[in-house]
Amino acid sequence: MKFKLLSFFLIATFVPVLSANADSGYDVEDPMYLTPSKDFLSSSNGYFSDSLMRLSQKFSYGINGIMSLDADIKYQQDFNHDDDGFSNVGLGVVYRLSGDSEIISDALFKINFQRSSKVPEFSHTVYSTGFRVGRKWSWVTLAGTIKTTWIFDDVDGIAYIDLMPEAYFRFNEFWSAGLGFDYRKATDSEFDNKILNFKLVRTYGRTQYAANVGYEFESKDYTFGGRINIVF
Repeated sequence: MKFKLLSFFLIATFVPVLSANADSGYDVEDPMYLTPSKDFLSSSNGYFSDSLMRLSQKFSYGINGIMSLDADIKYQQDFNHDDDGFSNVGLGVVYRLSGDSEIISDALFKINFQRSSKVPEFSHTVYSTGFRVGRKWSWVTLAGTIKTTWIFDDVDGIAYIDLMPEAYFRFNEFWSAGLGFDYRKATDSEFDNKILNFKLVRTYGRTQYAANVGYEFESKDYTFGGRINIVF
């Protein structure tokens, strides 16, 4: 009798979890992820360092399997200064250039609209465009992204380029991890940066929880964060 009760308890506990993880097509943290057609993605992100907290919310909608539309908003709290406030909504497009072969490639476009805010990054309209390419295997995705960004302003105008390679490892249907690097070169050397990132991801079907830690070489600061991804 005890064995039957124990068996029933184990089945009742683990079968729903296994069922929730049976769908492996919604790995949002994969660097080559594109929101599937007619799916809706919610991604909530938190970022923390010794001097800064930044929260963001992104929504993405898959149009037709080769294009998605994104919208996001951010909030920043500066612990050392009064650079606090919300951004305006940013709009982005991801367009899949190739996906039928082993190599996948996407074009990226984004505009963060100007907002009257004490946060310097939010006070100007920011234009970005980029290209990412990668290849997927059953256990790993290798990808690289190049992105250029411009702010057109007589005083604060700047442009910079980001080179971002990433390796994303899938240990099983539940656990995965990513290691990435961001090399940024700007027209103003004050904004140059090199960032090393690591993330650990737990997947439950269409829901993912990601914890990440980063190190910024220019400021010698560690950053910590978390993200919740839900695909509807």
